[in-house]
Amino acid sequence: MSAKTAIPISLTHAQAQAVMLAAQGLLKRPRRRATKDDVLETIRRMSALQIDTISVVARSPYFVLWSRLGAYDPRWLEELLAEGQLFEYWSHEACFLPIEDYALYRYRMLDPVAMGWKYSHEWLKQHRREIEIVLAHIREYGAARSADFARTDGKAGGWWEWKPEKRALEMLFTTGELMIARRQNFQRLYDLRERVLPAWDERQTLPLREALRQLALKAVRALGLTTARWVSDYFRTGKRETEAHVKTLADEGALESAQIKGWDEPFYFHPERRELIETAAAGKLKPTVTTLLSPFDPLVWDR
Repeated sequence: MSAKTAIPISLTHAQAQAVMLAAQGLLKRPRRRATKDDVLETIRRMSALQIDTISVVARSPYFVLWSRLGAYDPRWLEELLAEGQLFEYWSHEACFLPIEDYALYRYRMLDPVAMGWKYSHEWLKQHRREIEIVLAHIREYGAARSADFARTDGKAGGWWEWKPEKRALEMLFTTGELMIARRQNFQRLYDLRERVLPAWDERQTLPLREALRQLALKAVRALGLTTARWVSDYFRTGKRETEAHVKTLADEGALESAQIKGWDEPFYFHPERRELIETAAAGKLKPTVTTLLSPFDPLVWDR
């Protein structure tokens, strides 16, 4: 029987919850003390680690990792970025991302017009001088922070009242001309893409359709079990086209379907999660840990 015509696995609501917790690495307590490799693998498992500077107990990315790993050295996150194992870009929002996924986001850099407030072609035209000053400084002196540039517009500045130089850095980051080379005390250091990622070949850029298909697959795998309409929020891809991609991937057998008792719409899962789904359906997947979640945890992004 083909994947398209196979009878979907049936799960209870509680079993489906257990699958989602397991897929996100939140089902059980870690069996050993975390290593730096565990930090990287946890981010790969989620596919994205959202960045937010608000800190009450801890800044969100460190909190999200702690929820899954327990005690670990928070310096490892910045080390992985500086080593080139991770990069930063706009995904769900600003996120740490596995470097092997860079090609999946290149389409956004090459056509950033659809990225809302993160990019303004009109602003770039009006502030070409500030942009050239910023680029010239980085070319000559290397990676730079926003704080390395004195404010020149005479304004006092506020939370979102960025100075032109800071906005230039962010625009160049959005277009992919600059990348985050590393962080110092959580402050970004921007550098030229060719210095941060010298091996990048533009021929590796994926066509838009293929990038969106792969992002849909990654989102479904990270969520463990999901409806088609939930997928677009994970990487902030277009809702209608993402739902269409999910259904096409299911028709092709790249995704499989399941039924949740009490829900009319189908749920989808990645074939890599089939063993997890079957274990849950057999009643053998139970949450055994209680933990705290950041409001920016990917488990609760779509709420």
